[in-house]
Amino acid sequence: MRSFADSLEINTAKFLTTNAHIHVPAGTVPKDGPSAGIALCIAIISAFKNNPAKQNVAMTGEITLNGKVLPIGGLKEKLLAAIRYGIKKVLIPEKNKGAFSELPVTIKRKIDVIFVSHLEDAVVHCFNLTNLSTENNLKTELNINEQVSKENLSVA
Repeated sequence: MRSFADSLEINTAKFLTTNAHIHVPAGTVPKDGPSAGIALCIAIISAFKNNPAKQNVAMTGEITLNGKVLPIGGLKEKLLAAIRYGIKKVLIPEKNKGAFSELPVTIKRKIDVIFVSHLEDAVVHCFNLTNLSTENNLKTELNINEQVSKENLSVA
């Protein structure tokens, strides 16, 4: 999120004065916490922007520290829950395309599914943004992280 704070129009000084702590209790159902990763990130971005995300969009997906959206389990159940609560648009991990294609047509017709592979894909759909120029920022950050990792390995 910090890597594209400028694109999101987030005042980066907020990162110096604000800490965010997310606690997922140990007693929860396994995998429920990680599947909410993308939703938690959107909520944090919304708080830092002081701008609410669209209320008619649901989402699910585990997320890495680099912003990649990972596949989830229980896709059918999650989509049925979204339909039951009147949600019309759901963001799901791109790597769940296979699982989505196997769902009954009766479910697919009732909901608009958008496949996302990175956090910035979700950001565009959750806020009134038409373009988010984060690709270069993320690639630069990933390359820097890879170089640091390689340097740490060569030092050891």
